Amino acid sequence: MKKLLLALFVASIFITSPVSATILEGDFLRVGVGTGGGLIDDDFIVGIDYDSAGNGAWTTYDVLKPGSPFQFNSIGVNGSWAASGYENGNNFSATTTETSAGTTLSTSTTGAYGGLSYSQYLYFDETSGVIHFTITLANITDSILEDVVFATGFDPDQDVYAGGSTYTTNTIESDRVVAYGSVTGWGTAIVGDGVMTISSFWNQNPYALATTSVNDGSGDYTINMGWDLGDMAAGAVATINFDYALGTDSSGHTDPAPIPEPATVLLFGLGILGIAGASRKKKA
Repeated sequence: MKKLLLALFVASIFITSPVSATILEGDFLRVGVGTGGGLIDDDFIVGIDYDSAGNGAWTTYDVLKPGSPFQFNSIGVNGSWAASGYENGNNFSATTTETSAGTTLSTSTTGAYGGLSYSQYLYFDETSGVIHFTITLANITDSILEDVVFATGFDPDQDVYAGGSTYTTNTIESDRVVAYGSVTGWGTAIVGDGVMTISSFWNQNPYALATTSVNDGSGDYTINMGWDLGDMAAGAVATINFDYALGTDSSGHTDPAPIPEPATVLLFGLGILGIAGASRKKKA
C-alpha cells in the first residue's frame, strides 16, 4: 500500500510540474532557452554548450552558466527601459515555444513592453556554431512611441568550468564584439550592425548601449550590441537581426569561426519617423 501511495505521489509531481526546459541540441551547439526567451533554460540545465569538433560531445564547459549567469535583451521606450533574461526575470511577459523543423533548431518568443509588441525568433542549423536572432518590435498603440532602443548582451565565461577563470580577452572588430577564452580556445561574439560595447560593470541600459560605443578592454566583462530606432509611429514595425557566434581561433581572438552568414542587416517597417545615428554589480 505504501509503495502504491508513493508511486501515485511521484506521478502527481510529474503531472502537475511539467519540465520547463527548452533545449536545442545540434552537432556544435546545445542551447537552453527560458520562457522569456533568454538563454539558459528555466531548469538551469544549459546556457550555451559548444563542441568545436561537431560531435555533440558536451564537456559542460558552458559559456553562460558559471558564476552569476548573465544574458539579456533590453528595450527602451519614451525614456524608460527594462531588461529580460535569466537573472532579470521575464520582464516582457513573454512565452516561448519550440518551433524546430528539419535541420533547423528554433524557438519563437512573444511578449510586450511599453506599447510595443515583442517577438524573438532564435534559430541555428544543427551543423552550425552560429545562433541567429530576429527581433521584431511593433508599435501597437494609436500614438507615436519616442526614443525606441534595443540592446542585447552577455557575460562570456567559457573558461571557468574548464579550470580557468572568468577573464576573457575582449575586442571590438568591424562587425562584431568578441570575447576569447585562452583555456578552452573558444571565441564568442555578437555579430551585427549595431553599436558595440565591452562593459566592465554589466551595463544593460539600452539608451547607453545603443548610442555610445565603449571599450573597457579585457576582463570579466560583458559584450553588448545596441540599436537606436528613433521614434516609431502607430503601427510601425522594426526588425533587428544579429548573431551569437561560437568558434575556435588558433591565432587569437579576432574572428571566431565558423563565420556567420552573411552580415546582419537592420530593417525598418513603414511608419518609422526617425533613426538616430542600471548596471549590475559583478559577481564576487
